[in-house]
This record gives sequence, structure tokens and C-alpha cells, in this order.
Amino acid sequence: MLGKILVHTLAVCVILNVDGGGYSDIEQAINSALEIVTIRRFASIPRPVIKDPANPVSLRGALARRRENPEIVAKYGLAADLVETATVLFAERHGGKLPNAEAFRAAIAPYCPTKIAKCENNCRYRSADGSCNNRIHPEWGTTFSPQTRFLPPDYGDQFDIGVVPRSTSVTGHKLPSPREISNSVHDAGMTAPRDHIYNINLMHFGLVIFHDVISTPLRQALARRRENPDIVAKYGLAADLVETATVLFAERPACFPFFTLPGEFSHTCRSFVRSEIAPSQGCLPGPSNQMNQKTSYLDLSLIYGNSIEGEQRFRQFGSEGEQRFRQFGPGHPDSFDATLNIFHVIFLRENNKILRDLKHLGWSGDSLFKETRNIMSAIYQHIVYTEYVPAVIGQDAMLRYGLKSTRYGHNTMYNPKSDATTSNVFATAAIRFAHSTFDTFEKDVIQGFSPETFQNYSNIVTNSPSSSTLFTRFQSKTDRFMTDFGRNKLWESEPKNSVDTMSFDIQRGRDHGLPSYNRWREYCGLKPILHFGKGIMGFADHTIGATKALSSVYRHPDDIDLISGAMTERPVSGGIVGPTFACLLGEQFALFKTGDRFFYENDFYPTGFTKGQLRQIKKQSLSSVMCRHVNIPAVPQNAFISPKAGEPLVPCMTFPKLDLREWALHGRD
Repeated sequence: MLGKILVHTLAVCVILNVDGGGYSDIEQAINSALEIVTIRRFASIPRPVIKDPANPVSLRGALARRRENPEIVAKYGLAADLVETATVLFAERHGGKLPNAEAFRAAIAPYCPTKIAKCENNCRYRSADGSCNNRIHPEWGTTFSPQTRFLPPDYGDQFDIGVVPRSTSVTGHKLPSPREISNSVHDAGMTAPRDHIYNINLMHFGLVIFHDVISTPLRQALARRRENPDIVAKYGLAADLVETATVLFAERPACFPFFTLPGEFSHTCRSFVRSEIAPSQGCLPGPSNQMNQKTSYLDLSLIYGNSIEGEQRFRQFGSEGEQRFRQFGPGHPDSFDATLNIFHVIFLRENNKILRDLKHLGWSGDSLFKETRNIMSAIYQHIVYTEYVPAVIGQDAMLRYGLKSTRYGHNTMYNPKSDATTSNVFATAAIRFAHSTFDTFEKDVIQGFSPETFQNYSNIVTNSPSSSTLFTRFQSKTDRFMTDFGRNKLWESEPKNSVDTMSFDIQRGRDHGLPSYNRWREYCGLKPILHFGKGIMGFADHTIGATKALSSVYRHPDDIDLISGAMTERPVSGGIVGPTFACLLGEQFALFKTGDRFFYENDFYPTGFTKGQLRQIKKQSLSSVMCRHVNIPAVPQNAFISPKAGEPLVPCMTFPKLDLREWALHGRD
């Protein structure tokens, strides 16, 4: 039988036209699906010799294939694949009807991973995997859960289950190639427009948030039975079925390639692997939803890990949680990204300082480590909601979605009915606006790559000229354009062997079944676009150039991919994204806030901070944290605004220190 592992309830579970057929019909569909999925996932598949990654291209590939826990991902993926396939088979045999949910749940129970979370009543600290944050739904926001949806998916198969990605125009033609859209809509030429206010810290910090709350593994087929006998045995698969599978070649529904023009890259067919899916709680029938390996809370799990084992590995690098920056070996997925590792260094140094100060106050043991993480997460959340989110969506949206923090004291907004689970549209489109701000700062690091030096980001942070660049250098403007480096040169190890980030973002949205741009405009209360013009029901939120670019590649406004449509909008007042992304980002950050029982402003016992402790946390800013750990005498008051934009430099010695004396009498072992 399948192992029992936690799965999540979806915030939106779309089951249309249900109650078809009887229990025996459901069993037949599941049995047929089991055979198909077994062959697909366990059959013999030719495998190339995989060498240890030692260049930027292979490092990116290692990251894309990364699985936080391969065994758990395999179990979840197999169960979700079985649900998806059985649902489609049943619908095909019963005129498009989906099976009765409760009958399906009972029939598929032997193959459905489950886990019962054991929650302590008075635990001060959040769990490593996100469980028990919500006491009514302890599985919400946990690792390896399905991403939630604000809107039902729009896949390419006739039942919208997810077997086929979104790939067809409303006119019946094929949707344009992602690369064709990238060339027509997002090509900035050799030089992308620069922002005139925000520096590259804003881009870097946005990617930290992205990697803190989302990590979607890719699908993959398992090797032959003789190569993985333990895995095959664990799933209880019939021996004769496995033997049959080993002599057949698996189908490859995981592949979703797209094409480019001859001469652009080394190959015209671009390899693209679909995302792994996860089952809903109880493995209910219905549309597929992609997996998130991370916790959905703003908890710095990208630093501390998202499992008990991950926390233990983190703590093994230093005494009681004091850390040194790890120089990852060539090919390690965590070594690939300068934008993440620069802040990784800064956060680790802040972790060490807080830990030492608490230790001097008498803290020790497990409480020392967990209280340090608690304080770090609070400072991080404070920066997110008082500095980052306002810069992105503007003050109007901050008020509309209740995102503003109070200057002093608690501001409890927790709602146990709010599901903070990372949504599909946030992870696959909205937060990826940051890719348009991608800067050639990355190019400067990557071009100097060597297996020995590529990971040494502590030098970038410590070196004064490099660190000052983080504050002074303008990021690329948040608009529809992407740098030539991001579109044509990213991870290039040899000419024309590189990645187009925008093409992959567009294709990923189709893979996940994200509805078209117009559907999201309606969801956000905006008028849908009915024609490629500027008049009534036309492109009112777009420039003439953006409208022409979109009309040159899409056949109908209802075909426009969300990320391309939203990134071509004019920015909202006081923000850097357009109204559609301001809406979607605002909704998700509201859920991150109201759905997190451990949010730093909540006045709960024993999870909350005292008034004195919260006063110290609210004195902190990204500039104050960076001042403590970056070799630079003065920084802007707002770390995201460049001094070149008129933001005055403030001596580091004038920023408030983090005074931990308020912790001397609270929660000590």
C-alpha cells in the first residue's frame, strides 16, 4: 500500500457535473488508471549519463529537477497522477461526469497518502513543516501540499482535469509559441529600460520571498524495477504488472516542449518538463493542482529548512544554531543563485548575532535556537509588509487588502478561516513580475564562474564596492521588457545554449492551467478586454506600443497569457505593477498575514511577542540589518531606493540597534 503522508484541503476544489456511475465503475476506473500510471512511472526509460553539474546551465537544471524529499514527492506525485488518470477515465466512460466524491475517496483510499498532524496546545513556536499553524485545518500551508486556486483551472483536455496543458486558442487554433510571444512583446533589445527609483535590492528581496514560499518539483519517471526494488515493493505493485512495465517504454505526458525559430538557440525544440502534481486531502476527483514543497508561510524556511531534518542539518553547522555560510560544492542546487545567497549571508550573520545576544541573556538549548528563528522571522515579516509590498503594489492596494502594519503595538488580524497556502496564480505568474527587473548584476557574477568561486557570495557582501552596488545600482524597470541577458543569455555556457526566462514563465502558466488574462481581470473587478483597440472595452490600462505588441502575436484578447497581459499594464499609483498583479499580489499577501497564527503582530499567548519585544522588532528595517553585516558606512533610509533617486544616505551608526534586553525575562529555559 502507499505510504501515509499528509495532503491538503484545497481552498477551491472544483468538481463539476458529479455523481456519475456506481462504486464498481469507480473501482474499474481506478484499476485501469493504476495500470497506466504504473507503466508511465515505473517503465524502462532510456536515461542519459548524468554528469556532476559544473557550469551555470547544469546548475540551473539541477535546481529545476530538485526535490526537497524525493520519496515524499514520489508518493504524492504517484497518488495525484492516479487521481487525475482515474478521473479522466471515468469521465470518458460516463459522458463527462465526474465520480461521486465520497465513493471515489473510499475506493482510492488504499493508494491515498495521508498523515495526521499531532498539535501541541501551547506551543510557542511554529513547526518546521508548517503543520498545526491552523488548529482547525492543521494541514493548511504545510510542505508538499497542492497549491490553491483563486479561479478554477483552464487546461487543454475536454474535462479540464490537467492531462493536457492549456494550448488552444478560443478560435480553435494553437496558441502562439512562448518564444514568439517573448520576441514580440518582451524583447527590450540589448538594453532594457532602467528604473529611476528602485535599486537591485528590491529585485533580490523579491526573489527571497519567492523561494521562501514556493518550490514546485518537476515530474519524472522512475527507473527500472531492478534499479529501485525497494521503491517498487513499497508501493505494493503487482509483480507481473511491473515486469510488463519494464519491457515497455513509458508514455511521456510530462513533456510539454515549445519551438523557437531556427538560429535562435542550438535547438529549435525547447525541452520543457511539466510540474509535479499533488493530491487533495482524501484524493478527491477533480482538476489537478501542482505541488509546493515549501511551507506557505513567511517563515524564512529557505534559510532554516522546512522539515525537522532540515532544521537539524542547519544546526549541525554551528553550536546551538550559530551558523557559518556554507560553501556549497559544485553542482549543489543551493549554489546557483547570487540573488538568494547575498541575502542568505546577511540573514545568517543576523541569526548569529541574535543567537549570541540571547545566549548572553541566559537562553540555551532548543529554546535558544527557536527564539532566534522567531525573532528573525518577525524582522523579515516586518520588512516584507512595511517596505517591500508597499513599493510593489502601492499604498491604495495596501489599504484595500488590509496590509498596513501599525507603527506601534500589536495589530491582530488572524482569521482561522483564512488559508495561507500559496496560490497557483501567485507562484506561477504574479510574483514572477520580478523577472522583468532582472539585472545584469547576475551576468557579472555568472561570467566569472568557476566551481571554486561561484558560491563565494560572502565576498560580494563583505567587499565594500560590491555591497554599495546593491544600494546604488538601479534595477531594470518593472514593465513588459526583459533584458537581453534574461531572454537570450541566461545560464549560457556556450553560444546559443541558454534559457529564455520569459518563455519558460509563459509555458509554466499554461502547464498549470492558469486561465487567460481576461479571466483574471474580471476576477479582480476590472473590465475584460474585448478587442485590440483603445476604445470602450479595449486596452485602457496599456500603452499603444504594448497593445500593438500583444495584437501582433495573439489572435484574440481571450488568448492572452496572464503574465504577458499583466506585465504590459501601466503601473498603479505608487506601485511598480499594474492593477491585475496589484490585485493578485494583494490578495496573497493578505492571506499570508491573516492566515498565519504566528504572524509577528498577533497578540496571542504564548505565540506572540510582548509589547516591549514588538517595539524593538518594529524599529528594524532592511537598512538597519544590512548596516550590521555589510561593510559600508552609510546606506539609504529605505534600502530599496537608490541614492541616485534622491534618497539621502544615513550613517549606519544612527540606525536603531536590536536591543534584546526585553527578552531577558520572557520564555527562558
